Amino acid sequence: MSLECSRRCMKGDRWGGEGVRERTGGDRCKFWRLKQYWHAEKLDVMIDDHLVQVIKCQKVARGVIARRQFQIMLQRHRTEEKMMETFLWPLEDASHFISNALDELIKQDKVKQREDQKDALYMDLQNAAAFRAKATVENGVDHSPDGKQDPKPQYRKRAPPPIKARNRFSGQVAALAGKVTPNDIVTHDSEIEDTGVWRPQKCRRDQQTAKVRDHIGKGIQLDVDQEGNVWVTRLSRNDVIVKGCFEPHKHCISKEVIQNMGHLTLNSPMKVFDLLEFKSQLAKEKAKGEEHMDHRKLAKLSVVSISFVKDTIKDTDTPCWILVVILPALRLESLRPKDQQDVEKLLMAYQPAAEKKHNKMGRTTSRRWAKDHQRSSDHNGKSDGRAARLKDQNMAKNLGLEVRYSWDDRNGDDNRSIESEQSSIAGKGSGLKTLSRRNQATFRLRNFDPADLDEELSLANEAVQAKKKKKWARQGHEKREIRAVFFQTISDRELLKHFRKLFLWICMCKLKGFDARETRRPAPPPYSM
Repeated sequence: MSLECSRRCMKGDRWGGEGVRERTGGDRCKFWRLKQYWHAEKLDVMIDDHLVQVIKCQKVARGVIARRQFQIMLQRHRTEEKMMETFLWPLEDASHFISNALDELIKQDKVKQREDQKDALYMDLQNAAAFRAKATVENGVDHSPDGKQDPKPQYRKRAPPPIKARNRFSGQVAALAGKVTPNDIVTHDSEIEDTGVWRPQKCRRDQQTAKVRDHIGKGIQLDVDQEGNVWVTRLSRNDVIVKGCFEPHKHCISKEVIQNMGHLTLNSPMKVFDLLEFKSQLAKEKAKGEEHMDHRKLAKLSVVSISFVKDTIKDTDTPCWILVVILPALRLESLRPKDQQDVEKLLMAYQPAAEKKHNKMGRTTSRRWAKDHQRSSDHNGKSDGRAARLKDQNMAKNLGLEVRYSWDDRNGDDNRSIESEQSSIAGKGSGLKTLSRRNQATFRLRNFDPADLDEELSLANEAVQAKKKKKWARQGHEKREIRAVFFQTISDRELLKHFRKLFLWICMCKLKGFDARETRRPAPPPYSM
């Protein structure tokens, strides 16, 4: 309607203008002259009506599209449910089959385990029968008292003749010198002292342990020398490890074993228990007193753990290992007279060694302190440095004037360094005491070579005592000199303290706003808003 009215108005039809005026109702409309259209509210209402109709159409269209999409999704969901049902039925059947097969396998394993036990018992019976037959052939058959052969003879194995102990060492071996070498240990095939780990077999042994036992081979040979040290020779091609190389303070193994990280070399005897080391540990425990001795520690020191083929941190996790208990070391806790003498000699040799180590550490600390507390001096300065002072002294000497040195100046570097030395004497002493307490355990030596004769020990002790007396005399003389210098300069130090306090008081007065020479502070200005 509005488009038709606008076309007629543009063509100049007066009837068209009157029609528009009648339809819009209007005296408020003006045409042709001003070209203004004043019925905007009427047009807005018509546009709103059209928008409502368009929105209704859009709602209907969207509802139809949504219903179609929902039907499609519902159909797809139903097809997926049917497919899942068809998949779960065969899966359930397969799970029942697997569970039944597993139960059958468990039953078969139990039956096989019983058969293995029976086979093991049968093999043991066969071995026992073969052993009895061999003993019968070697020793003969016993006869009855009437001279007739007994149909059921009593088999008895005769003991072999005693074997004389072999002399494995050449030369006299000292009790404390530690002169036994691997060349003195003779590797031989033992006749009656073999101990095997192959029999009896266990049916429930895990596979890893069984595999390791198969690779042990000839194993090892244990020997004890005249001193009481234990030597081990590896005869097997596979590896043999001695435990404790990472914690030597808890074991008495030798230095060679520690250097090889516990691994034994093939056909070469190595000392796995050092009795001299055990005696040194026992001497340290005896020095604490009978009440404070750690018997549990000594018992652990007398045990050696050896693992075959493989090694782990804990003994219980190692597939195959043995534990060797050194009974002579356990019996040493109740000291015999000879052992008591050995322990006393070790203590006499241990004390000078520990004191020597302590003195060495003290000298190192003193040198470090001297480097850190050097004299403060301006060597690079041009006005008051050392070069400038030497130049002034040479000029004074050439002119015949009085020469002044650095120690003549009260505020010079020499006096300041003397004061710093005096103030740091106490700190230096406390630092040395703290260091000695902190490293007290470090100063104790575990391995040392004591002397063989009492005369050499006595001479060494006399030399140590003479060095001690000289050192004490020198230290006392130095302390007396330092004390004299301290008493000479104490008055100057007090004077410097007073001057310092006075200077600080003057500075504070300047900052507060009044003259230090006045006795009273000037009155404050009147208070004003």
